[in-house]
Amino acid sequence: MKKESLQSNQIIYGNKGNVWANTCHIYQSGIGNLCRTPALATNWAKIEMVEEIGCPKCLQLFQNQELWNKQPFLERLIFLANKCNLNEDEASILAKLNLEEIDSINRDTINIAITNYLSKFIA
Repeated sequence: MKKESLQSNQIIYGNKGNVWANTCHIYQSGIGNLCRTPALATNWAKIEMVEEIGCPKCLQLFQNQELWNKQPFLERLIFLANKCNLNEDEASILAKLNLEEIDSINRDTINIAITNYLSKFIA
């Protein structure tokens, strides 16, 4: 996958071995490498101007994330409520939220929280 496909909060990351083996990762701000491989060394992918992501696990997780992001926002909230085992009252409050109410409680913050929460399950 080409680096142009990455989101604005993602970069290509790789040590010398990743650069040589064409297995550079997708590093996402606030999360690290999507595949959870520690990013401990100098980013040789940046130094060598690598254009392709080669880590199979990062590529699969990126694809899963793209599919998730295409789901309607309220469906993602309900999915998250189910994953968190909300009780009936909490779930009914969530189900009654409309888009205007969500916007007033900072929809972007909720979206980031959902994405970060789910990254734990897809990694």
